[in-house]
Formats: sequence, structure tokens, C-alpha cells
Amino acid sequence: MIRILFLITEFDRGGAEKALYDIVGEFDRRRFAPQVACLAGPGYYTDRYRELGVRVHHLGLRLAPGVDAAAFPIAVAGAALRLRRLLRTEHIEVLQTFLFHANAVGRLAGALAGTPVVLGAVRTAEPRHTHTLVDGLTFWLTDGEVCVSEHVRQFQARRAGLPAGRLFVVPQGVDAADYPGPAAPFGIGPPQAVEQRRQARLSLGLPPDRPAFAFVGRLCEAKALPDLLSAFAAVVRADRAPFLAIGGDGPLAGMVRSMISRMALGDSVRLLGWLDDPRTLYAAADCLVLSSTVEGMPRVVLEAMAAGLPVISTDAPGCNELVVNGQTGHLVGRGRPDELADRMRALLADPDRAARMGLAGRACALSSFGLQDMARRYEALYERLLEEGRRSR
Repeated sequence: MIRILFLITEFDRGGAEKALYDIVGEFDRRRFAPQVACLAGPGYYTDRYRELGVRVHHLGLRLAPGVDAAAFPIAVAGAALRLRRLLRTEHIEVLQTFLFHANAVGRLAGALAGTPVVLGAVRTAEPRHTHTLVDGLTFWLTDGEVCVSEHVRQFQARRAGLPAGRLFVVPQGVDAADYPGPAAPFGIGPPQAVEQRRQARLSLGLPPDRPAFAFVGRLCEAKALPDLLSAFAAVVRADRAPFLAIGGDGPLAGMVRSMISRMALGDSVRLLGWLDDPRTLYAAADCLVLSSTVEGMPRVVLEAMAAGLPVISTDAPGCNELVVNGQTGHLVGRGRPDELADRMRALLADPDRAARMGLAGRACALSSFGLQDMARRYEALYERLLEEGRRSR
């Protein structure tokens, strides 16, 4: 039985947090004994992990903006020492970390504890130089990094100067059981899907008959919400029928509300807040739209494809490894709201083509990005690295 500890920055809601939860839930418990830890305190996923029968640990590192910067290195050192103790006490053989802070703390603790295999994980082509610098300086403490897409792997090798042979690509995965049937974009689909679309709109308080674009994600700078709202405003200037449903929350929620008011979009945009289960919005929507400037391999795109929705996305890293331009949706340039608006109008003008794109995307997502395949790739990587370590001793 291989003892694994997964470490992430927080247990709050988010794409990385959901991905880790899915990975842990899918691991083969006959061969692996997973535990999870976060740098901070209890959060949204704490009880959910416990429901899976997985041991949960909180290291108590405060990451809030109000923390005294001078005290932060001391707090990090304390968290690393607590993690070292945990790694030794639990006889952890593989430490897999997720996100920047967890990567940094985990590498230090893993080295101090003598953990056999220490792996980081990178989910975006990170533009911040400090993150790249820290990643490069601490990489020697690891056995490698898991990259969520080929683009991220190439970025890490080029930007941070990391050895490509120790960068391992494991794409996102979705569980086919979560998407047993396709959506009905623009009301085109099996009667059951059309009825689910109606019921989903009713439950979310969305208009029953208007064409619906959806955004799902954290309301933060990387998602470029001003570009999305500018594009949508251009669409509704010519046609008042479409509306936009935004599922998510984040630091720019107030700015998004102000833009909606300033652009007089109140009758055409709905802010739904965080959705525990975005599948309801996928069932209600006719198309997913993503305006991001920075991504790695966005989970929401993969989920929307699995649900049977066409996707209009920028060509942010990883998006172009999911969306087949002209077949499962459309790709547009980053920072080009005019292009985004053009593609939204094109989809509105040809609902039948949109429905065909949705079905093509669903087939691609379920055949090439399965959750079980993702978990098996992680398992095989851990077994291989442990065996290589044993042979080298």
C-alpha cells in the first residue's frame, strides 16, 4: 500500500480544489492510501474529504492579505516544520503538492523529512516572475512537476528553465457518469434534454426562452471579465434577446457588478454567485463563453464540453488543447472582445450548427479526458518514480 499525501493551499472552492477532490476520490484504495492536507484551516472540502473516508490535515498557515509581511516567512517556516512532522509520522512515500504556496512549502518539508517522492503541480502558464523564480530555485528539491497541459509543460521548460524530462503532463479529467446525457443548446436535442433545460432555467431563475450564454469561474483578473462584458454588450446592442449567466465569485465581483450597471446590462446579465454544482447551469445554457488571458487547461471548458455545449473561448494556454476551432466551438484571440462578439453572433445565427458542435465536444471530452484515465496516470507516475528511487539506492 503506497501512502500518499496531497497538499494544497486551501480547501476552499475553486478549480484546482475540485480537481484534487476528484483525483483523490478516484484512486484505487487497494493499492494506495491517500491523505490530504492544506496550508490553511478548514474549508469547503474538509468535510467532503472526510465523507470519502480520507484523513484530513490543516497546517494553520494564514494566507489572508492582512497578514504582516515581515511575519510571513516565519509562518511559512512553521508550516513547513509541521508538514515535515506529518510526513514522518504518517510514513508518507509520495508528497504531491498543488498550487504555488503548497509547492514551495511542500518542497522544503519533503526535503527535510526525506520523503521518497516529492512532486509539484502547475496548472497555469504563470506570468508572475516571482512565481517562476521561486519555482526554478526550489525545483531541485523535487522529483518533478505534473503539468496540466502540454503548453504548461513547454512554458515551464522555457520560462523557468526546468528539465523537460522531469515535467509530466496529466490532463484534466471528467467523470462520464456525471454527464449521462447531452444538453439541448438552443432547445435542440432529445425531449428529455429539452425538459432538463427548462427545469434548470426555472431553478436558477433564468428566462425560459431567451438564448443563454454562460460563464463559469472565479471572478478574477485572469478571466478578463471586462472583455466578456464588452463583447456581450456589443451583441445585445443589435439583439436584446440573448442573456448572459455568470456563475462564480471572487475578488472582482464588485467591479463586475459596477460594469453591468454602467453598461446598462441589468436586464441581460445575471450574477448567480458560486455554484456548488455548475451542471445545472450547463443544462440551462446554450453556449459556454470564456474570455481568459491566462489558463492551463480550464476545467469548466472540459465540463461544458462533456455536458454537450459548444464553447467559445480565447486561445489562452490549454484552451486550444480542448476546443477544436470550428468543430467543437470557436477560439478567438486574447484581449479581442470584438472577435468574441463576432463568434457569439455567429452561434446565435446558426443554432443547428451550435448543437452539432456541442455533440462533437461531448464526444471528444468523454473519449479523451476521462476522470478514471487521469487517476490511473497519476497512479502509474507515482509507482514508476518510487521504483526508480528504489533502484537508485
